[in-house]
Amino acid sequence: MTKSMARKELYDLIWAKPMTKASQELGLSDVGLKKICVKHEIPTPKMGHWAKKAHGKKVRQTPLRPPSDPKLEQIKIHGSNFSKLSSDLQKKISFVENKKPSANSNEDIPLYKVFSKTIKKLESKKPDSSGIINLIAPKYISCSIGANSAVRVTRFLRTLHTAIHRANITVVAEEKDILLQFDGETFPFSITEKLDRRPHENTELEQSKLDRWEQERKSGDWISLLGRPQVPEWDYFPSGKLVFKIEYNGYDGLRRTFSDAKIQTLESVLPDIIQGIQTCAISKKHNREKHEKQAREWELQREQRERIRQLNALEGKRVNVLSEYLTQWQQANQLRELLDNWKQKRASDGQPSPDELEWLNWANAYIDKNDPTNQVFPKLLQLEDFSPWELRD
Repeated sequence: MTKSMARKELYDLIWAKPMTKASQELGLSDVGLKKICVKHEIPTPKMGHWAKKAHGKKVRQTPLRPPSDPKLEQIKIHGSNFSKLSSDLQKKISFVENKKPSANSNEDIPLYKVFSKTIKKLESKKPDSSGIINLIAPKYISCSIGANSAVRVTRFLRTLHTAIHRANITVVAEEKDILLQFDGETFPFSITEKLDRRPHENTELEQSKLDRWEQERKSGDWISLLGRPQVPEWDYFPSGKLVFKIEYNGYDGLRRTFSDAKIQTLESVLPDIIQGIQTCAISKKHNREKHEKQAREWELQREQRERIRQLNALEGKRVNVLSEYLTQWQQANQLRELLDNWKQKRASDGQPSPDELEWLNWANAYIDKNDPTNQVFPKLLQLEDFSPWELRD
């Protein structure tokens, strides 16, 4: 979905409501909207603008100046995947995003055990050879950060703990992971640090191995690279830029990665992180309920198909029984006709002998016995008269 608007229209929008609400209205992320404003030279409210305004303090609105290029007057906004979500899911997400935490900001909130254990470990754990501290769930919160960021991460974890508590988000320790839980839905999370790289400088030992291999290669008069000592092309080192990630792939376009950038820090986007946790949980629950409903409908359809198949099979068995009665009735009548013809042809011989009478009596008894019209009126067969495998096609 693409939307066109003038600079003045976008300027009025972002100064009339917080960036989060404006970006949601346009189907963008906060970062995406900020980039559009920078590109089109539109001033945006500074940090703390809306908090000051909410407390009745005077705030200054930066005036909109003419752009350096007339082409910047018209803006085209390409909506994010959020705008493609169902209206029902958008309403649920908007309701949660607009809901304010109810807890008192001054209350003393005891740390979750896994938070305190992680903080204590970060304060004491030594980094590996590349300067990275790695903590693995479920014993600790998943962290992979540089040693220089340990103090900052411990402070962030304390702030995060308070924020999730006020937002009614809990932490669940499972056998293999530490999970965030909101509205009955859970997912893992992690804090990592981006790595920068620089060309690797060979150590004396590495260079010595390379020189020895080169001499052997030349002396052997061969050019194969097999056996060449493995030396890395790049050295990776912590950049100081932290990343908070919600480990949930919902394919719904919702933001689940938050990181340091030129115009923001992880701490400054903590409200966005809280909303991200809540919206991902709402989306996950919505999708789960949708899939469960679809599964129930499919199961109902399957049961209906199975019911129809069984009824068709039952009807076939009823017809087969009726056909058997017809066959028995026809056979009885044919046998009676046979005996009558026999009697007529033997009538000129006088009375039947005792042996003949005995045989005729037996034959008549057999015919009467097998004539279905002489039997009790048959019971109509029902599904309960058969096991499921007997009603297979």
